Amino acid sequence: LVPEQFSSSAEALVYRHLGDALSAYVEVASFRTMAERILRETGGSHVRVLDDAARAVFVRRALEALAYEVRTFARHRRNAAFCGLCADTINELKTAGATTAKLREISRQRDEPKLAELALIYEAYEAEIEAVALDPQDRLTLAAKRDTGKYFGGRACFIDNFDGFTAPEY
Repeated sequence: LVPEQFSSSAEALVYRHLGDALSAYVEVASFRTMAERILRETGGSHVRVLDDAARAVFVRRALEALAYEVRTFARHRRNAAFCGLCADTINELKTAGATTAKLREISRQRDEPKLAELALIYEAYEAEIEAVALDPQDRLTLAAKRDTGKYFGGRACFIDNFDGFTAPEY
């Protein structure tokens, strides 16, 4: 298991050291490719994965669904750039493992209305995509939920070249 950018060099290294016969028994994967394989094996690969533009569209739908619940960001509700920034922020929050419940708790503790509205937008975004598509940041989390130990069962796993891990990777 290696970072995405090291996949091809790791495959070359495995092949160079093990040759044709033995390298067939080794699989080099990044978290993303591993998650995609697990989802393919468990029937979850048919779900549409959102691209950046689609994520922004779903944020706009979430903002529209919230209507007048959003006060602080109300004037930006139809702004495409703002919707893109919200989508990027949600992406960062997911990478950090932040949940809507945790955001709401922190916003109450610190009396932060912007953070409370962000939690509201995040939650509405999740509701909008729930039955329709998969946020790319949720791919690994979904794969972890669906894997019943079959992917790693009976296999040795080596992890190499990571400086750290995101919350979903943990």
